[in-house]
Amino acid sequence: MLARRGWAILTLNPRGSDGYGDAFFSAVSGGWGVNDANDFLEPIDELVAEGIADPARLAVTGYSYGGFMTCFLTSRDDRFAAAVAGGVVTDLFSMGGTSDYGHFLAEKENGGLAWRDEQRISAQSPFTQVDRVTTPTLILHGAADERCPVGQAEQWFTALRERDVPTRLVLYPGARICSCSPASPRTARTSRSA
Repeated sequence: MLARRGWAILTLNPRGSDGYGDAFFSAVSGGWGVNDANDFLEPIDELVAEGIADPARLAVTGYSYGGFMTCFLTSRDDRFAAAVAGGVVTDLFSMGGTSDYGHFLAEKENGGLAWRDEQRISAQSPFTQVDRVTTPTLILHGAADERCPVGQAEQWFTALRERDVPTRLVLYPGARICSCSPASPRTARTSRSA
């Protein structure tokens, strides 16, 4: 649909994805965002240099880990004109104690526990630099998501709204991770739209 409207679409298989062996799959362990941000940004730079992408009209989107990366990238880089983040993880400090998988994610995926490895977790957590976000953002989230608790989305939304960043949060009642359905979304709270 977007390509039909003239958009250039870039889909990536960054480090941490499967299909390229164990070393590639585990390359982001202990460094979410930190280890793989350039896997997203360098191809965008190439598309801009080739004249395929307009640097003033870049958008970023993703769900689950992609939602995390969308928030991470907009908290570290201001190149994006719009963002759509779904099933987000934004605060790795609270994630470790509130997600059904949080302790494992913190220790095995993020390389430490928040109360013990503050500097490492802080470097990976989008929320530690939410004050830098200027990108208008749409957040989509399952209200019953236990893997990526809804508080992650609400924190991000509230911080952006308080800073007058155009943002919208759409909650899907009863939806769990990766199961948002357009059948009956409930707009939880809104501020100025992008």
